[in-house]
Amino acid sequence: DTPCDKDDGALLQLRDPMGPTQIDAVRGAGGGDGEGHRKSQDLLLGLEGLLEEVRSTADEATVQGIAEFLRKLNQSAKEWGKIPNPSATSSPSVKDVHDCDQAAETVGVWQNFQGDTDCTVPSTFFCPTSELELRAIVESHQDVRATGLFHSWTPFTCTDGPKSATINMLRLNQILGIDTEQGVVHVQGGVRTHALMEYLANHGYVLKGVPYWIEQSIAGAVATSTHGSDLRSGRDSLSSMVKEMHIVLANGSVAHFTRDRDPEAMRATKVGVGKLGVTYQLSLEIERDYRMRGSIRRWSENLFLEWLSDARGRGSSYFQDEALRQTGLNIFWFPIMGMLSGNQHIIADTAVDTALFRASMKRTVLDDGPNSAVNLLAQCASGNVADCPPGMRELVDLYIFETYSFCRGDCLASNDMVTNHEAARVTEPLGAYDQYEFAFPLQKAHECLSRLMTDVVPGYEARRRLFATPILMRFMAETDSYLGLSEGGARMLLNFNINLALRRHEAWECTQWDDVVAHFLGHNCSGRHHWGKTGWEHVSATDALAMFPQLGTFKKVMHAWDPTGKFRGSQPVWAGGAVRRGRCEGSGARCSEKAAQASMCMCTAGGDYDQCQWVPGN
Repeated sequence: DTPCDKDDGALLQLRDPMGPTQIDAVRGAGGGDGEGHRKSQDLLLGLEGLLEEVRSTADEATVQGIAEFLRKLNQSAKEWGKIPNPSATSSPSVKDVHDCDQAAETVGVWQNFQGDTDCTVPSTFFCPTSELELRAIVESHQDVRATGLFHSWTPFTCTDGPKSATINMLRLNQILGIDTEQGVVHVQGGVRTHALMEYLANHGYVLKGVPYWIEQSIAGAVATSTHGSDLRSGRDSLSSMVKEMHIVLANGSVAHFTRDRDPEAMRATKVGVGKLGVTYQLSLEIERDYRMRGSIRRWSENLFLEWLSDARGRGSSYFQDEALRQTGLNIFWFPIMGMLSGNQHIIADTAVDTALFRASMKRTVLDDGPNSAVNLLAQCASGNVADCPPGMRELVDLYIFETYSFCRGDCLASNDMVTNHEAARVTEPLGAYDQYEFAFPLQKAHECLSRLMTDVVPGYEARRRLFATPILMRFMAETDSYLGLSEGGARMLLNFNINLALRRHEAWECTQWDDVVAHFLGHNCSGRHHWGKTGWEHVSATDALAMFPQLGTFKKVMHAWDPTGKFRGSQPVWAGGAVRRGRCEGSGARCSEKAAQASMCMCTAGGDYDQCQWVPGN
């Protein structure tokens, strides 16, 4: 799948979510008073200071362009400070069938959280409130999928056959309590990750690690190997923290597995991608909240590659040694500015002063200056500020990340997790976007990234047109889950947000992005797709097995527990291993296939993308 495989009309509608008439009305309404002007000026001062700080690591031509733009903004800060942030209306809403407050048993099709990823076969939506209701729904339907907060881009939630059920888990959202002796928290599968973190913080606990985005159901996050950044075993992904699971199987019975008693079953169920049953209840490892000390480190691209080369020479143990006292390492690559910025969180030895640090949790990225930052992001993204340079978006993101997303100095682990989430909300793309993530072996990090930066997307123009937001780099320790992203060894991961509203619908961009995908899945990187993100639509069983060598073992469990395929779906990934055969055909256009992803029609040259389609055959 590529970002160009979309409808032209949908792209055009997302370019200007408020519409020119609304924006003009707001601009002339006098909404920007002295307070708004002060926020704008505060932000400009912060951005100017940051620009000087990064001059030595960022691309000089880009820095000069941003500096000139900031000088212009100083003349009109009061004007752009008047315009409210349109991000709340930029993404289409999901359909009413996703709302458990609507009538029960509504028939519709599943969509993801932004209404951009659709299924095609209608299904009956259920919102059970008890284990008995859940079991009855599973037992009485032939085709079943479970969903949470719809934060996914994959086709795996789509139903395929008659008498299908889509189970919304959000009413099974009880936090059942903390077992201090076992060091676990017991939760139902529909609990929001964010709500669980707040509950734990109020009781003086934290999860051992959290993902960057925390607006998912806990069962969905676990099932897709959703992760943070940590090279310490048991801390990198939510699935690695699971000690117990209660799963409703295809026959309606409930299976209870524990890490100690059922190690092989847990290897399959922790990252089950919804194909083994419906996760009803989980127990996750927790620990006491702790004090940590954070700092920021910046690199030019060349210095970062040198750092990776040095780490490669020392072996993967170098990263593990560095991580022993760290709570995680998140690095953002700003490809237009040509620089990287990362946090370094060190566990502090001093005792936690809860009274001192809990108050700082009230500070979020929506205060003062960053409120104007949201304005500026919205206007740069929608073209409402003339000649806004692409690097400007990156500078504002860098300002938010370094000022609010990272712990600077001393803070509580729980505090850092909350502010990190607030920054993620503000800096996500405006409008619909596709999210890709590739996980590749740590020992290949230098080769993979050096070729990406110097050969695949070496120029400013390619980066400007491909990457609308900074690229998040993270690390994972080895896991024993059959479908874990880091099964077989520690991995580095790169997350890309491809903003559909900011891209032209051209074959050049399609093939350019396809080159990026092929690079990560090819021999230079030996990468894997994330189970909850874009890229799985046309991946064959053979391609998937190359990414996840334990997929065959997982399928044996899948067939044993679900012999009729109630949870399986028709995607090629879950087939018995046969290669999906066929060819790409098109009318009035040239279509091609990429070896890195069999069964995938790539972009056209001289025609619309949707003129290419996959035709099954020998």
